[in-house]
Formats: sequence, C-alpha cells, structure tokens
Amino acid sequence: MTLRPFFSYFGSKWRLAPRYPAPRHASIVEPFAGSAGYALHYPDLEVTLVDLDPVICGIWRYLIGATRADLLALPLIEPGQSTDDLACCQEARWLIGFWVANATERPRKRLTSWALRWGKQFWNEDNRARVADGVDRIRHWRVIEGPFASAPAARATFFVDPPYVGKSRVAKITGGIASMRPVGDRYRCGTKRVDYAALATWCRTRRGQVIACENLGATWLPFTHLVSAHAACPGHRSEEAVWTNERVQLALGAIA
Repeated sequence: MTLRPFFSYFGSKWRLAPRYPAPRHASIVEPFAGSAGYALHYPDLEVTLVDLDPVICGIWRYLIGATRADLLALPLIEPGQSTDDLACCQEARWLIGFWVANATERPRKRLTSWALRWGKQFWNEDNRARVADGVDRIRHWRVIEGPFASAPAARATFFVDPPYVGKSRVAKITGGIASMRPVGDRYRCGTKRVDYAALATWCRTRRGQVIACENLGATWLPFTHLVSAHAACPGHRSEEAVWTNERVQLALGAIA
C-alpha cells in the first residue's frame, strides 16, 4: 500500500509516480532520492536511497531509525519560533523544516507569511501522526550519501530524477536583461554538481529497469513527453518528460 510523503520537497514525483512504469524488479534504487516520491508507492520492496545532500540523507536515516513514539513526541512550531529553538535532534529539525513551507528545496526555519496570515501550517498534529504511522514500513530501507555513481550496481529498478536542466527560470534581471538558469539549480546540490553526460552513460549501462525524469527540452537522453502537470508555482505547468531503457506503454495526458 502506498505511503504518503514524509516531507514536502520541491520537484517531488509522488503525485506523478503512477504515470511512470511500475517497478519490474524486487529492488528500487533512487539515485537522486529527495523525498523518495517513487519508492513511497512501493515501500515493501527493497529500497535504496542515494543522495549527495547530507541533509536529505540525515532525514532519511532519522526516519528509518525512529520509532512511532519518537515522531509523536516531536514538538510543533509556533509563530515567531525557529526550528533551531526546538528540543530535538538536528535531523528532526530538518524534517520539521521541510514542513514549515510547502514544496521547498531545503528546510526552512520559520513559518511562512502565508501560514502566519491564515493561521495554518503543515507541521500539525495530523501530519505528525501520519509521519509517525509510516515509519515502521521503511525499516528495511537503506541510505547511501554520495553521487549517483555510489548506487549499487545490482539488477534493480532505477528511478532517476536529477535536478532538471530542461526548463529555465529567471535568476535575476540586470539592466532590463533577464539571466536564465536551469530550474534544477535551486537545490542545495543542484545542476552544477551533476555531470549529465556521465549520468546519461550511467543510465544506459545499468542492469535492470531505468526510468529517467526531466522536463521536455532536456537533451542528455532522448526524452519523450510524459504528461503536462501543475508546477509548484501557482498558474504554471511543467511538461514532464521520460526516458526508459525498456519498451513500455506510457500513460499520456493531463494531470492535476
């Protein structure tokens, strides 16, 4: 049975995961793990999460080792309070920090202006309980801190979701001229930390099933359009693309 996300993360594939091919192997490897949006749909398989970001790896190690009681004992965050003020370990503060703002690329320390204005927040008793209820399902998961090449080479389903280079964003405007950067450079370990030519070769040489994600327009693999999806920014859409090393039927169309 599918697990809901343990934390909100920019670019998460949890909602889109059913659009991608189902795993054909008993083991799933996510070499750009983030919030593990694909693996959460198949949590009872063997799952290996690989990420270069020590914060992401720290959160997952904490979740895998924490008890339900540990999670339920985590403090909520009040207006004006920082996660640095919370009486819990650093990994738990990072976890809570991802709940402070929705779909963020790094943990935040304080409630957003939206949360303060409307008196709502995502790190509440209900979501804390949901996170606590899910940790027993991921005890067998393992975490590797390092680049994509650190992933095990055994036959598996590899779900590859790196920082995107196929879509650009306005980074700054100087003298009326917009400077564009890949949307994937927002991450702590973003596009500048990835050798995409090496990643393409790595994807082509894996044993098993490989599913690689990008935005339409990326060229490091011959991607094809998958779905038009709501983006994290209100009013915007993301043209998701996919490459797979197996001949599979992909579901196309719009998704909310």
